Amino acid sequence: MGNILVEKPPEVLPLQAENIGGKDSYAEKSMVLNQIWRRKWSLVSIVSIGITNSIISFLLTLIIGDFFILQFHTSSSKGKLLTFLGINISSINSFFLIFTFLILLKLVSQFIEKYGSLKEGERLAKKVRENLFSAQVLTDEDFFSQRPAGQYLLRYSNDLKSIQIFLTKGLLTSTRDLLFIGMGVTLLIILNNRLGSIVLAFIVLSFLLFAFISKFQKSWVVKSRSRRSLLLAYVSKNFHRFARMKKNESEARVIQGFNNRSKELYEANLDTSRFEGLIDSASSFLHFSMLGVVLLLITNSYIVINVSDALSCILLLMLMQGATRRLFKSPSYINKGLLSIKKVETLMKPSVSIKSSVFSDTQTA
Repeated sequence: MGNILVEKPPEVLPLQAENIGGKDSYAEKSMVLNQIWRRKWSLVSIVSIGITNSIISFLLTLIIGDFFILQFHTSSSKGKLLTFLGINISSINSFFLIFTFLILLKLVSQFIEKYGSLKEGERLAKKVRENLFSAQVLTDEDFFSQRPAGQYLLRYSNDLKSIQIFLTKGLLTSTRDLLFIGMGVTLLIILNNRLGSIVLAFIVLSFLLFAFISKFQKSWVVKSRSRRSLLLAYVSKNFHRFARMKKNESEARVIQGFNNRSKELYEANLDTSRFEGLIDSASSFLHFSMLGVVLLLITNSYIVINVSDALSCILLLMLMQGATRRLFKSPSYINKGLLSIKKVETLMKPSVSIKSSVFSDTQTA
């Protein structure tokens, strides 16, 4: 007889069950956060490319000031900023040469940053998905049957998406935006120290406000996901009993039961959507409120500034609008991502604590 080949079950990342409930922090015990940490240099590279992209955005805005200086023989504070940065454009031809180079460099850097960020998000989702399925397959049958099927299925859809957004928007994009805003505020302080300080204080206070408000979304998110889980479990159960349903002619009752659960999910999702709409609209409102406060202080001469510097400051604030809005919304992405990480790892802990001695090898990053 020939040799019988036994397929080795997929490796499961050990969660080190002996540390669960110990004194270590959650970040040290989390498989998902450890996976992110293992890719730290790749993530740093993506953020670095994002910083390059941000610098190019500022330079494109600033060199337009030099165009007006060269074309109309006037003065501009943008020209002063470029001189401060060590950039001197001496002719129209030089301007278009540098302008073309910058927009091409921005095209390449923005593509690399976006693709790299999405790739890391997909890679993390793949790792979590594979380890989650392996852990669930290795779970004891009695324990597995204690949870509805929808609770397992939901981990592969909503939770994995939230974990991806946690990495891409909650960590990578928000880090890039934070540095982008830092550069913008620095330029504002160079133009006018008082104005830049006011903008910095406004942004910090607004971010802290959003971080505080975002804590209240947890109950709505949990409620929405719980009802989605029950709906998926209901669908799975009735499709599994399809032949019995046809035999008993209970289609109307099953449809009514589904519609009732669908309505509950709809109402829960409306609460979540209402909160997210508030976050999105408030982020835009606060940015333009900051702009309005700056204009009011200039009008009342609390901020003494000349026309060209004031115009440059307003243009820089408008350029920072997208970054500030995304930064204000980042606590919401992080909260939902951490909630999903904990949900996923809760399903993985029992199986790994039972089987981890069998599969002791750790997957490489």
